[in-house]
Amino acid sequence: MPGKRLNIDEHAGQILSTKYGSSKPLNLNSGRPYSLKFHPIEFYGDYSRDFPFRATLAGDPFSIDFYEDLEQAKAIYTMNHAMGMKNILYRAFSSLSENMEFMSYWNLSKEEVSPMDLNGTYWTSFPYNPYTIGYEGRDAWRNFFINFMKILFDAGVDGVEFDGGEGCYDYGSFDPETIQKFNQYLASKYTPEELSERFGISDINSFNFTQYLRDLGYHKYACEVGAGPVIVNPGDAPANDPDPHVRALWEEWDNFKRLMLLELYKLLWENISQWEQETGREFYISTRVGLPGWFVDLPFLQYVDGVNWEYCWFSAPAFGDRPDIIG
Repeated sequence: MPGKRLNIDEHAGQILSTKYGSSKPLNLNSGRPYSLKFHPIEFYGDYSRDFPFRATLAGDPFSIDFYEDLEQAKAIYTMNHAMGMKNILYRAFSSLSENMEFMSYWNLSKEEVSPMDLNGTYWTSFPYNPYTIGYEGRDAWRNFFINFMKILFDAGVDGVEFDGGEGCYDYGSFDPETIQKFNQYLASKYTPEELSERFGISDINSFNFTQYLRDLGYHKYACEVGAGPVIVNPGDAPANDPDPHVRALWEEWDNFKRLMLLELYKLLWENISQWEQETGREFYISTRVGLPGWFVDLPFLQYVDGVNWEYCWFSAPAFGDRPDIIG
């Protein structure tokens, strides 16, 4: 039924949470080896050192966006499983759908899930590329994200490949919820004395990073989101501000944006691991991130099974006497 909210209790059970001040911070050096459970599997008829799947490609005859898609999907996926085939879906990371009715159907409001620019405007980039509905640091979007993935899991999907897996890292979000998390991040990392010395912050509880940037005039900057909307965003201009406090704070903002993204991947991994244990099934997650300075997505490897390739494109790298195939 259009406009129906996702029933968290019915479809996903308990959602594992990620909170600041935890005694178990994100660990960049743990987790099982990259794609261990999926290698080697045939890809295009060969055992490839680069691609872990043999893929039979076809245009999507249907998509899972709404409840009414589920029965058709379950029937087809059951048939595929009987033939030994896996069902791997392509999904845009920051929207989970390319259907124009997706937000209204699931009753998703911009004020609850979407990023906000420096002028207080909540924005989406839809149906333009990059597809964007939600910001990875917002709790309502995280909850919906995990629950929608559970719907796909229960329908018989064997994995998802995310495109645009860097989310809204380039833009961030200046909404009150995210800014409060930024304050919590700073407070968990620095003492009040350090906050004052490094950033000129006298009271972290009343500090508002959005207003701070506006007072500096950065609300006069704008950028275009792909082929989508023009938003008020300073880009990287604060990194070159003459005030060392501003530059230092902007560096922490950059670290914080990366943390927001990594937390969502961690949350997804924890929940999928729980579903796998409960059902005895395996669920594959691949993504395309490529954040600058992250050494080919190294911090994400502990939370995904593959990065930076797309099985759903008819393409493969040169291998042996084979040339590159790009489609």
